[in-house]
Amino acid sequence: MYRYVYSAAVSGMRTFLVRVECDARDGLPSFSMVGGVLPVVREAGERAMSALSNSGFSLKPKKILVNLSPAGLKKEGAYFDLPIAMAVLAAVMELDESELESTAFCGELSLSGNVAPVPSVLPFVLAAKNAGIKRFVLPMRNVKEANEVPGIDIIGVRSLEEAALLLISGFKEEALISDDESDDDALLSDEPLYKGECEEDTAFPDMADIRGQESVKRAALVAACGMHNLALIGSAGSGKSSIAKRITGILPPLSFEESIEVSKVYGINGLSSGDLIKTPPFRSPLHTISLTGLCGGKTGPGEMALANRGVLFLDELPESRSECIEALREPLEERKIAVSGKSGVVTYPAFFMTVIAANPCPCGFYPDRRRCRCTDGMIKKYMGKISRAVWDRIDITAVTEEVSFEAEKKDKKRIGSSEMRKTVERVRNIQKERFKDEGILFNCEMDMDLIDRYCRLTEEESDLLKQSIEAGFLSARSQKRVLQVARTLADIEGQKDIGINHLAESIHYKSAVAAYIS
Repeated sequence: MYRYVYSAAVSGMRTFLVRVECDARDGLPSFSMVGGVLPVVREAGERAMSALSNSGFSLKPKKILVNLSPAGLKKEGAYFDLPIAMAVLAAVMELDESELESTAFCGELSLSGNVAPVPSVLPFVLAAKNAGIKRFVLPMRNVKEANEVPGIDIIGVRSLEEAALLLISGFKEEALISDDESDDDALLSDEPLYKGECEEDTAFPDMADIRGQESVKRAALVAACGMHNLALIGSAGSGKSSIAKRITGILPPLSFEESIEVSKVYGINGLSSGDLIKTPPFRSPLHTISLTGLCGGKTGPGEMALANRGVLFLDELPESRSECIEALREPLEERKIAVSGKSGVVTYPAFFMTVIAANPCPCGFYPDRRRCRCTDGMIKKYMGKISRAVWDRIDITAVTEEVSFEAEKKDKKRIGSSEMRKTVERVRNIQKERFKDEGILFNCEMDMDLIDRYCRLTEEESDLLKQSIEAGFLSARSQKRVLQVARTLADIEGQKDIGINHLAESIHYKSAVAAYIS
């Protein structure tokens, strides 16, 4: 007898619906599995058959063949244990197939028949919903995450027996009633299923903790409003890392669509906590990270993809490998990263706000000549490790300076993260309304046609821009970014048109690095 149920599989950033087919016929009892299954999935068949036996199902001896279609798609992970068991049960018991074609399953099985949670079901549920699947049966611990997707019925099970009774009853939820419901609270608890490096639940420190550095905090605010890339240059101990770590705290929560996108990437990488990620992620890899760790590869998404819709903080960037520095070009320009994976070239979303921090010289104390002994040549060489092409893609450069003890004592009134976040939300709403018909959200995404439309300059402003280009402060690429930042500065002040003050401040942000790399 032939029966099938649905599940799903991930290939790169794409999720495919998988038909788990089972053919059970008379013959020498055996079990085999085909359909592009990797070793960990091939083991699922043994777990499924053992779990069925230990759950009290005495199946007739049959020659059983399981196929995971499409066969050309490589399958991996423990997601297929439960659907394989359900397909075998339906085929051997010759169950009615009327409801099977609208049902999907996923879940890992223990040999005793318990259904264990899997790292992330969000991509699977989305794929099932988009394919018109009516219901999804999955581990109880994954229900909270799956319920974030509207338009599909989510049914949580704790054991293979529960899933089987549901299947046999024609998916009547009364079959799930159990005498022992004491474990439900534990199964649906907020304790993370899998501990990764995601910081969506982290309470980020407050900007009010930063004493002085008002101009740098202003630059961080502008960058956050328009999702502009930011560079912080300053002597060691001047507060670059402290400011960078507080930027995520001034960003508004992710929209539902953004949460889905971010959670999907974390789920693919096995870093999901079991909940929808609603706070912009903050990733801070060490400067010793490899190219694969930064960009991704055979093991899945890298730090760039994990920072999507959030902040990627690269501390001590000149100390990083040159190939890692140059790898920033594509995501800084295209907002995506293409890498070679198991299934060929995979494109990951990489729409993040880049924040880089760099000491101005090898010793870290320039321009304090009392402590710095670096020559001008050493300084130029050190900062030159970051190529001009990368610097051109940085929208805003701010210089941090050490704050004196007297200045710290006088700095009584400091703007906090909550107040800055309100400004960011207001400015982003302005951009959202402006670009509602353009398919973009932020000023940093404007192409030249949109810049011509929304960044019109007066003759005086055009002369200022021309002088900056002729002076060698700006390249053609830099000119575009200067206008994007100027548009954000005008939005912060609620101005319809860019003013000379906005353009001058934007040019200052862009040309601040010239003293170190010229």
